Order: sequence, then structure tokens, then C-alpha cells
Amino acid sequence: MFNFQLISQVFLRCSVVLCFTLLLIMITKTPVTAADISCPNFSRPFLFGINPDGAIDNMFQSIRDAGGTTTKLTLNWDKVEMTRGVYNFAQLDAGLKEAEKQGLSVFILIVGTPDWAKEGSLPAYKALPKREFRDAYTNFIKAAAQRYPHIVRYEFWNEQNGCGSSSGHCGHTSDSAAEYAYWLDATYNALKQVNGSIQLSVGGLDRMDESFVDKLHSSPGGRSYDVFSIHPYNWHGALDLGSVKRLHELAQKPIWITEYGWNVGQGAETSITEAEGQRFFLESISRLESDEFFFVEAAFFHTLGDFSSDPAMGLIDAQGRKRPWYESFKQVATKWCPLPSPTPLFPRSSQQPTPIPTPEPTPIYQDGDTNQDGSVDIFDYNFTLTKYEEIGCTLDFVSPCDRFLVDIESIIRDFI
Repeated sequence: MFNFQLISQVFLRCSVVLCFTLLLIMITKTPVTAADISCPNFSRPFLFGINPDGAIDNMFQSIRDAGGTTTKLTLNWDKVEMTRGVYNFAQLDAGLKEAEKQGLSVFILIVGTPDWAKEGSLPAYKALPKREFRDAYTNFIKAAAQRYPHIVRYEFWNEQNGCGSSSGHCGHTSDSAAEYAYWLDATYNALKQVNGSIQLSVGGLDRMDESFVDKLHSSPGGRSYDVFSIHPYNWHGALDLGSVKRLHELAQKPIWITEYGWNVGQGAETSITEAEGQRFFLESISRLESDEFFFVEAAFFHTLGDFSSDPAMGLIDAQGRKRPWYESFKQVATKWCPLPSPTPLFPRSSQQPTPIPTPEPTPIYQDGDTNQDGSVDIFDYNFTLTKYEEIGCTLDFVSPCDRFLVDIESIIRDFI
């Protein structure tokens, strides 16, 4: 005999668990809202990325209008988990929503350690976590990867060989490189546990630094990456693409150029003219788009707009003026990846409209043509006489017979 009371309790308990699970999924995941851009006859659409810095209205629409195909957003652990165990992804959610609304592909930069997980007074963008917080960190990484299942390209840290180093100054040490390798490995494993197809890149090097690469590769966990990133700045010429080739030789992995650009502000050692910047850009991009650099999967112009202070590097200046290299960037990008045609407000139907037939003109008959055959003749006389007889009319044309008056007069005039 069935115990229906027990079965009901089990069903109720399972229902509660199921509801909780569904609620958890709703809270921690967002739907896939965008697909990667594809370009006709060009296999590297991410070569036309633009970093979203500067005080520009409608930032992501402006990136797309400039021909940008890709942008990079930041996942700041120090901002998402300010209080341990409490996540707030609102800022990144909003950025992703706006970027994907414009059809942009998105790369994510992971950086920043919250105060409760770091040691000392280093700023969040330099301080790596204390190792005792590895579980907290990897839980955060997995939560982000689960929340954004459609994001598959991540970069860990920024210029960790330079001013993003945990060494305490703008430069790395053996210890800082080894510590970076430890957390690179932690990030790699956490992401792969969620989605094995995710690509993780080493943070962008502040220009080529073979010493750092050697220290990284010789440290435990130092080869836990899929891509290597670099910022091959050359302030007074085209990009240092020789160093990009060298990095590819050392890493034997694809390369992302996650920052490049020039300073056209005045008065600095790095300053150049806007005309020079435009020329250096065209020289650089013409090589990058060639098969010579097939291994460079992505490149990000740094940046869309000028920073609030020097250097002045934007495609658009602080007053909203488009610099000469803006049009150059757009022409090259849209040559390979055309911007979509705007959707008309009232699109025309492909069907031909049904023609409206022209009505035949209403004929105008002359007086006396009572049978309306186009002429006044004996037939009209007979027709009118018959009508008179039907209603008892006489030739005095008294109402109600006066409606035939004009016709009778015409017939009498012509035939009688």
C-alpha cells in the first residue's frame, strides 16, 4: 500500500529545491544577447577593437559608428565583491547590455583586489590577493563566468611587468612574476571549470619584456594561458611589431594587442602631431591586417576619447572633434567589416502594390435621350410616350409629369 503522505512530503520538498535552483539560475546568469561579429572575406574581425575610455556620450554606439567591432570591459573584483560573499555585478551588467546592443563583441579584463583580500597599502589594480583567499577569488571568477556564459575571452591583469606590478613600483621582480603566475593559474583553472572553451590571456605587457616572460614561464602555473597580450607602444613611429613577433615565438600562442596608440597632446616627450599619428596608424594596421601577422587575433585602439588629463590619445578629442585617424580607422575597419545598413523606419514591401483600376467616366446624356443610347430618336419618343401612358400623364405637363418636360420638348422639337 502506498504511503501518500510520505510521497506528498517528498514531492513538496523536491519542488522547493527546484524553485530555489531556478531562482539561483535567474540571479546568477544572464541570457546570451550577442554574437561575435563576422566580416566578409576576413577571418580576424577583432582586429578593429576600440577601448571605451574618455567622456564620450553614447560610448558604445560611438565605437560602432567609428567602425569598431570589439570592445573591452573590466571585471573589477574590488568593486564586485567589496564585502566578502556579496556580489554586485550591476556596473558590468550595464556595460555589457549597452555594448551588445550595438552588436559589439566583448573581451573582459580581470583586475583589482578588494581591501579585505589584499595585504598592505598597494592600490587595488596592483595588489594581488593573499593566497589564503584563493577559494574566495576562484568562487568570484566562477560566478562571473556562469553569469556571462556567452563571454569567452578574458585577460588577467594589466601591465603586470610595469606599473600594474605587485612589486610596489613600476617594474617586476622575480617574486612579483612568480606571484602573478600563481594567480594566473588560479584564474585559468576556475574559468575552465565553468567553460572549457574560454580563452584566458596573460595580461598585456607594457611593451616587450623578455625578462618577465622568462620568469613567468619558469614559475609554477606560468604557462596556464591560451593567449598572450602586449601593448607594443612606439611613441615616435609605427607600432613595435617586431616585438609582437618575438612574443609569439616565445609563447607559441596567439597574440592580442590589448592597447595601442599615440599621444598627440602637446609638450610631452611622447608627443607627435595628429598627421604623424594618422600615418603611424596606417603603417601599423596595413601590416597587422596582412597574413604576416596571422597570429594576432585582436587589437584595440587605445582609446575612443581622450583621458581627462594627458596623454591625448583618443580617436575623438575632448571637444568631440574627430581626429584624422578616426576616419582612417573607420575606412580600414569598414573595408573588411561593413557597418550594417540602417533599418528604414517604414520598410517597403517587396510585393508590388495591386493597381487600382481607373473607373470609367460616367456618360453625360443629352436632353431627350431617355433610353440613354447616345442619340435622340424615334425610340426615345416611343419610350417617353409609353412612360406617360403608364402614369396617366397628359400633354399639359402638370406635376408629377413635369419630370419628363425637358425630354418631351426635345423630342417634339426634333421629331414632331
